[in-house]
Amino acid sequence: MTLQEKLDKAPIEKNFFAGLTEEEIEYEKLMGKIAGQLILERTKRHMSQKELAEKLGVKQSLISKWESGDNNFTFHQVIKIFSKLGIKVDIAFNSNNEYLQNRYELFQFEHFNHDISDNSREICRAILANSSTEKSEIAS
Repeated sequence: MTLQEKLDKAPIEKNFFAGLTEEEIEYEKLMGKIAGQLILERTKRHMSQKELAEKLGVKQSLISKWESGDNNFTFHQVIKIFSKLGIKVDIAFNSNNEYLQNRYELFQFEHFNHDISDNSREICRAILANSSTEKSEIAS
């Protein structure tokens, strides 16, 4: 089963971003991408949250909060986390027109793994669904 097929089958709330400003939506999507990638990289390495916490020098509860979205990342934390995992973080900025013409990801992570957990699948599906809706609204 492909990633898209897995995402298509994942349940999602239709109004996931209802009531949020454009800036809040972008922020939540960015935090979701980072949390999803953290989960992917940790599980790809067959690491528990506790093992990752030890590697990063933080408490396991912080890893849990990062992955669940209960605690947001700083850029410093993102660089530290992924550097310790041997992954380069690259940030791309695109104007709305470029974004509509080219499907760039805000964060590009090397070594992306398509074998995702159920929680990550829901996060990714929400982001993809909202992204498609926004593009069609902007193009109208």
